[in-house]
Amino acid sequence: MNTLPPSKQALQGNLRRRRIETCPILYRPALARSFSPKCSARQRVKAMCLECLGFVRAEITACTAYACPLWLIRPYQEKRVSKPKAQP
Repeated sequence: MNTLPPSKQALQGNLRRRRIETCPILYRPALARSFSPKCSARQRVKAMCLECLGFVRAEITACTAYACPLWLIRPYQEKRVSKPKAQP
């Protein structure tokens, strides 16, 4: 639910449209979906990370913005190899 006054909602819509139009065509649908009220938190994080790192997916894996609140939950992380459990 948008609690902004109508004048601010129009401005917000224009800013979002401009953001979508200026991103690479491949990522426009994902970025547009991230503004939908039905979008999951995971999809929003993915869109934010992609936008932050210039829409280069490999950069998300190598992200060094450790102070970012999304860093621990960013998509495309390298798989962690767990140690095998010792047999009793």
